[in-house]
Amino acid sequence: MNKPGRIPSLLLAAMASAPAAVMADPGQFYLTPFVGWQQFDKSRNIDDHVTWGLGGEYQISEHWGAELDYSEAHGTRVRNREIAGLDLDLNKVDVNVRRLSLDGIFYFGRHGWDRVFEPYLKAGVGHSRYNYSNSFLNDHNKTNDTDLDLGAGIRFHFNDHWSTRLEAKAIYETRSYQTNGLYTIGVSYAFGAPAKRAVALPPPAAVEPPPPPPAPMVLTKTENMRLEITFDFNKAVIREQYMGEVERAANFLKKYPGVHAVIEGHTDSVGSDAYNLKLSERRAEAVRNALITRYGIAEDRLSAKGFGKSQPIASNDTAEGRAQNRRVIASMKAETKQTVPQPQQ
Repeated sequence: MNKPGRIPSLLLAAMASAPAAVMADPGQFYLTPFVGWQQFDKSRNIDDHVTWGLGGEYQISEHWGAELDYSEAHGTRVRNREIAGLDLDLNKVDVNVRRLSLDGIFYFGRHGWDRVFEPYLKAGVGHSRYNYSNSFLNDHNKTNDTDLDLGAGIRFHFNDHWSTRLEAKAIYETRSYQTNGLYTIGVSYAFGAPAKRAVALPPPAAVEPPPPPPAPMVLTKTENMRLEITFDFNKAVIREQYMGEVERAANFLKKYPGVHAVIEGHTDSVGSDAYNLKLSERRAEAVRNALITRYGIAEDRLSAKGFGKSQPIASNDTAEGRAQNRRVIASMKAETKQTVPQPQQ
C-alpha cells in the first residue's frame, strides 16, 4: 500500500512537468478544492462514498483549458462478504481510492446574468489506485487501473477571482472494464487578471500644425491722366482736334469713379489781367461742360478754375509761346490696390 503523502507529491510533480506551451501562455490559473460523491461500478464490490480533491487548471484561451487534479475517497467499505469463496469479516476492511487525472476542457463562453455562467465539457486520462486494508483483496481486485474520463460542468463566476463549479464525470477503467461516476462541487480561486492586458501604446507623434497660408500682398498703384488742350486767340471754344483728348479724360473718370478733377484755364499775356482771368475761366468751364453734357460725368466730380495769364509755361514774346500759354489742363490721379498671393514655401 502506498503512503497517502505520495499521491499529492505525484500531483505536484505532474503539474510541474505539464507542457511548457500550456503553462507559458498568458491566462488564468484556477486552484479548485472540491468535494463530491464517488459512485463505483457494481463489479468493484465497494460502497459509493464521499470524495474530496484538488484541481489545478490553466485556461489557455477564452475557450480552452487544461486541468490536473487529484481526488481521494477514503474509508469506503467492501460490499460482498464472500470473495473468491472466502468468508471474510469485511466490516474491518476499508478501501482508499486515489486518482490522478489530466483533462482538456472546452468552454462554451459566459452567458446570462451579466456573463456569470460558463458551461464546459472535459475529457482526459487518469490513473486510479485502490488500497485495501486486507492484502488478499489488494491482489484480488487489481489495485491499479488506467482510465479514460468524459464529463461536463458549469462554472458560476462571483467576481474576477472567485467562482464555484458543478461537475459530473464518467470514468472508464481500461483494465477492469468498469465505469465509475464522479459528481463534485468545488470553489475556485483564479490567479491572474481575466481581462486582456492593456498594451502600452507609444504617445502619438506630435503633429505640427500646417503653416498658415501666406498673407497676400496688397500692391498700390497710381494711375495718372493729364488733359492738356490749347485754344485759339481770344476764344473759349474747344477745337475739334482736341475732342479725342476730352473723351480720353472722360473714360479715365468713368473707370475710376472716385476721382475728382480740377480743370484749370490759362491765357497768354495779351490783354488786361481782369479780362484774361474771365477768359481763362470760360475756357475751363467749356471743358467741364463737355465732360458733363457729352460724356455724362457727374457735376460734383468736376470743378473749373481760371488763372488768367499768371502761370505761363512758355515765353509770351513769341507767337509760338503765346499759343502754348492759351491752354486748359487737368491732372487726374487714381490709386488702385491689387492683391497678389504669396508663393507657397
